[in-house]
Amino acid sequence: MFKMRKVTSDIELNGEVLIDIDILTDDSYIAITDKGNVVSPFSRVEIHQAFKFPVIRQLNDNSFLIADSRTKEKTDNCFIYDLKGDVLGQFFAGDGIQDIEVFRDKIIVTYFDEGVYGTDGPNKEGLVLFDFDGNILSKFNEKHGNQIISDCYCICKHGTNCVLFLPYTDFPLIELNLDTGDERKYEIPEELKGSNGLTSTADSILFHSPYEDERGIYKWRTGDKTVERIGEYSEGLRGLKNGRFISRGQKGFTILDMS
Repeated sequence: MFKMRKVTSDIELNGEVLIDIDILTDDSYIAITDKGNVVSPFSRVEIHQAFKFPVIRQLNDNSFLIADSRTKEKTDNCFIYDLKGDVLGQFFAGDGIQDIEVFRDKIIVTYFDEGVYGTDGPNKEGLVLFDFDGNILSKFNEKHGNQIISDCYCICKHGTNCVLFLPYTDFPLIELNLDTGDERKYEIPEELKGSNGLTSTADSILFHSPYEDERGIYKWRTGDKTVERIGEYSEGLRGLKNGRFISRGQKGFTILDMS
């Protein structure tokens, strides 16, 4: 029988509320609170820039980014900080940010439908690769000459140099090689369409919360016609590497290990 390992960690927030969090490979974290403080296991830094809907991600051992997922103007909404909270750089990342992944020297930003069909900007592309200076390296929809992504439901790191993502409307599972730009497209079973979370193991892809089963967690091997329901979880899940999900609470986080 499949076993889901769950570990919940509380964060000392001094009465603040956790807004977003990024988990590093060793399960340490960097998080931002509703008071604009950035918290990690051994530090707390006050950020003076105001963010309404912040997304925080670690870039490397010396820096992190915070992006505001909504912006009404074409003003910079992604800021890069050092560990003291000093701004190293900033750029316009577009409106309607759904998620952000960081791979080596690349920032992968995905967008939901209000961004894709909203004001002009990178958000029109559904998925964009930036470098750490904010230069655009790749635009997904433009590359294909078509509106392949109307809404990117979820994304996760996959293997050593790829991401997997699930775009609306047809929900193909797309594997994008971040080194070469090569793509592979998989047709997924109907039961998996509309999933809001993804992660992968050595031999399968795991999906959370498809249209027809809000709590369900499913296991699928590429090419198979059938899927296996292996568990359930009531809260929203974001995929991490190697068969793990994270669920964010107001005062901490839970790691689900499905590998």
